[in-house]
Amino acid sequence: MPTPTLFVCGVPRAGTTTLYRYLRQHPEVCMSKRKETGIFLENYDKGMEWLVSNYLTHYDGEAVVGESTTGHMQHPPSARRMAKAVPDAKLVFILRDPVERLHSHYRFHRQSGHLTSDDQFSDLIRDETSEWRRVNIENGLYYKHLTRFENFFDRTQMKILFLRDLKDDPGSVARALYSFVGVDTTFAPDLSRRHNSGGTPRHEGLYRSLHRLWQPVRRRVGIDVLDATQVLRDRVRDWLTTDSRHMTMAPEDRAYLQDIYREPNRRLEEWLGKDLSHWS
Repeated sequence: MPTPTLFVCGVPRAGTTTLYRYLRQHPEVCMSKRKETGIFLENYDKGMEWLVSNYLTHYDGEAVVGESTTGHMQHPPSARRMAKAVPDAKLVFILRDPVERLHSHYRFHRQSGHLTSDDQFSDLIRDETSEWRRVNIENGLYYKHLTRFENFFDRTQMKILFLRDLKDDPGSVARALYSFVGVDTTFAPDLSRRHNSGGTPRHEGLYRSLHRLWQPVRRRVGIDVLDATQVLRDRVRDWLTTDSRHMTMAPEDRAYLQDIYREPNRRLEEWLGKDLSHWS
């Protein structure tokens, strides 16, 4: 039975799907058929045997076996659970300017139908009674989450990557990822496709109906089916949505979020020893 020892842990809307795909393409790596298995979240009680028997049945002797769930990073019990189950695990995190990440998550929720045009970004980020605000502000407190993992894992077991680098030089990021994992760094994955690009529905009622119908199917089919239907699904999504990148952040909203993240970002800079002044 294969033993998963590699976990892509987060953060949401920062490139985890792209990293998952790079790893999945590598012949020496076996990634779970489903991304977001929640093995240390809602499915923790099912055990690692559940993960293997449901999502790693395609294992064929690869040197590295892995899984990717973005929610593991910000979920407090996950680090302890992971360390207990796989103390020698290798953990991958990819970070993004937390202000931009939060706005991207808003656009994503607009696209998926979790939010509507009545849910304005300015209102959501200021509503301190809102669960949406609490969760999504919390997602960007990277220093808090990474140091929690450091309580259970050595820093050498943690690889921190950045979305900006992934966009500027995906080949270098792929090689750094392969080097950390311990597989052949000369393997060249397909770098051409952008994953999880955002969009806003042209017709919210129609989009929501189709989205509700698709989600149960998506949870049941394997990654091979998703890959085989990717071109068709991209065309349908393009027909149903418009590019959401035109939904720019208001200057006052950016300033409000910058104030929230200023001190956490400063502490992260010190912990990483990396200049993050290019963040908002």
